[in-house]
Amino acid sequence: MRPANSRGGARGGWGQEVPLDGWMWVFLFFRLIVLATAAVLVPTVVRRRMGGRLGSYAAMTAGLAILIVGETLALLYSLFGAGAEGSGSPTSSLPTPAGGYLLILLGFLSLMHDLGKAHARSRLAAEEERLRAEQAGLEGALAAAVLNCATEYCIVACDGQGLINSYSEGGARLFGWTADEAVGKMNLAQFRPEGHAPGVSEIWGTVARQGYFEAEVPMRRKDGNTFPALLSVSPLKGPAGALLGYVSIIRDVTDQKEAQESLRRERDFSRGVLESGALFIVGISPADGRITLFNHGAERVSGYSRQEVIGREYAEVFLRPEDQARVRGKIEAARTGALASGGEAEHTILTKSGEPRVIAWSYTVSCDEQGRACHIAGFGHDVTEERQMRASLQKANAKLEEANAELARLAATDFLTGLLNRRQAAILFEHEIHRSRRSQKPLTVLLLDLDHFKAVNDSHGHEAGDAVLKYVAAQLRSRLRASDIIARYGGEEFLLVLPESDLEGAARVAEALRQRLQENPLKHNDLTIRLSTSIGIVCLEPGQEAGQEALIRMADEAMYCAKNLGGNRVVLWNRVREGQVEPSLAASDEVRSIQKLIDTLFARGDEIILDRVFRLVESLDARSPYSAGQSRHVAQYAVVIAQGMGLCAADIDVVQRSAMLQDLGRAAIAPEVLWKAGPLTKADWALIRQHPSVSVKIVSRLPFLKRETAIIRHHHERPDGRGYPDGLKDDAIPPESRILAVADALEAMTRARPHRPALPLSEALRQLRAGTPWQFDAAVVAAAEAAAAKASDWPLMQQPEPAAAAATAAS
Repeated sequence: MRPANSRGGARGGWGQEVPLDGWMWVFLFFRLIVLATAAVLVPTVVRRRMGGRLGSYAAMTAGLAILIVGETLALLYSLFGAGAEGSGSPTSSLPTPAGGYLLILLGFLSLMHDLGKAHARSRLAAEEERLRAEQAGLEGALAAAVLNCATEYCIVACDGQGLINSYSEGGARLFGWTADEAVGKMNLAQFRPEGHAPGVSEIWGTVARQGYFEAEVPMRRKDGNTFPALLSVSPLKGPAGALLGYVSIIRDVTDQKEAQESLRRERDFSRGVLESGALFIVGISPADGRITLFNHGAERVSGYSRQEVIGREYAEVFLRPEDQARVRGKIEAARTGALASGGEAEHTILTKSGEPRVIAWSYTVSCDEQGRACHIAGFGHDVTEERQMRASLQKANAKLEEANAELARLAATDFLTGLLNRRQAAILFEHEIHRSRRSQKPLTVLLLDLDHFKAVNDSHGHEAGDAVLKYVAAQLRSRLRASDIIARYGGEEFLLVLPESDLEGAARVAEALRQRLQENPLKHNDLTIRLSTSIGIVCLEPGQEAGQEALIRMADEAMYCAKNLGGNRVVLWNRVREGQVEPSLAASDEVRSIQKLIDTLFARGDEIILDRVFRLVESLDARSPYSAGQSRHVAQYAVVIAQGMGLCAADIDVVQRSAMLQDLGRAAIAPEVLWKAGPLTKADWALIRQHPSVSVKIVSRLPFLKRETAIIRHHHERPDGRGYPDGLKDDAIPPESRILAVADALEAMTRARPHRPALPLSEALRQLRAGTPWQFDAAVVAAAEAAAAKASDWPLMQQPEPAAAAATAAS
């Protein structure tokens, strides 16, 4: 070993000679240890931790080995290989470190390349794993969404034995069992009600054969209720095709079935409406107006069959030439969109036989998606009879209005003369009194009485007396002003009220009337009837407080004074009051009292005779339960009607007496004919038609009933001339006879007969109304209806079917 202080030195770093000292020796040993450690660790620990190809580590290990050998040789040389100073240098024979470094670099680069590829592969694998996990998560989320979001479905997965292993949230809503209650604990068979086919095993068999099962089956809820459901079952197979179980989709179809049922009902309803015989339904093409639909109702109304009209133009088939252009215009308007989608119309069609029928239409226009009209549906109702009834009703209403107007006129006027009646005159008289007091102008009252009028009736009959009254009324109307009140006040008395007329002017008018009637006798048939009148006058001067009754009384006193002075004269009441009229013995109170007593005695004599005749009539009526009280009831009806028509009291009395005596002739007819249950024979009718003449023959024996005799004779006449016994028509029939005809018919219809029960009042009035104007007088029927509407207890006497009559009818 060379001493430390020798002049030789160690080589530093592969042939580079450096002086050696203690620290350099340490450094050399440390570097050698590092290289050796690296040579050991690189192919072992580093490779295990970092990986890479074996060649890369072999190259680096070889490079490290070269460096270690070089360092070791250099160190040995420094220690032992140094020779004499003149000898050759040994460094030239030592290996250079460049090869080692090159191998290490190549190995390192190869390792880095391998590590980069390995890292890339690892990163790619990690990304793939992440993507697979993410895909699995998405698939799981999608499956959960499918299972749980379709709440109207229940999706169930089960194994091969039907044990449930998956259960969607829709099942809880559909069945009532939660997932915790169903999964792993319930079998699919538990969702099916017992005894309902197919069973679960049959379903599995169908899936095995066909690959699926789908059918509507009943299912059972947790509460035991069943519901219809659509069950779809598919097999669940593994990768190798092995059967793992089944997937079932269950949907409640209750609403769907109800909707189908509702749709079926609507379809049936539409079909029923379409085929209804009540509606005329037709479909028309807007393009050419041809018929596309024609129902049974249209066939019934028109007489055409479907085969005859389908494809033909509607206007050409059904419309008159004058109506075709209008309807074609509407169809064209529907095609162009100018016509509203729905509306109403009415026109006349011609049936197959040519008969016109009025059809009221409701129509709709259907459009396609582009808004173009594609179909017109018309729903028609045959209103021909309705329109005819409406026209008839309008005519009847017009006649009724005329009758009401006539009734109002009759209620205010005298039936015979056409003048105001006593009641209406009193109303207008009172009005004129108030107006006279307000205007401070005079008002004059005249009371005119026909002299010896009873003698006219007795000598020439009541027909002549009626002619006299009509003649006097016409003369009064022609000689007085329109503003004057002219009324028939009593049998042969007339009331005249002259507004704004003083006493002298009224006296001149009265005298002119008296002279006119005296100088112009009435020509009646072959008779010349001379007339004279007694007129009393009173004047209401301004400032006087006399009322209507007082004025009438004063005029009556003046009129009676005129009659007591011999009649045919005008007397002013103020002259009577002032004593300017000569007293007359005939005008004394004693004479007037005696006259009234005599008149009363004569009247009482007539009353006694009438009373006995009326009792006879009552006894004749009482012979049958069907006629008991009949004449009395007819009289009551007739009086009410006469009052409603405004007849005066005297005329009403005549009507009442005539009604009581009208059917006296029935006493000669056998009861088995009168109350026959079946139809009458010609011989029966011949007997019945004779009873008015027989009644007249009986009544004519009473001389004071001359007027009643004519009324009784004609109470079965008709306005159309088809009555009996004389076949009189319209105005030729006495007015009182027309009243009796209505009263008699009304009583007969509301009384039970052997062949029918009693009719209600409303039906009886309806039949009376239906019989005008050919069978009954319209004004009289209107008066009867008005009386019935006013009185709550009308008719005056309703007749229940008597027990005896019922027994007779039954036998």
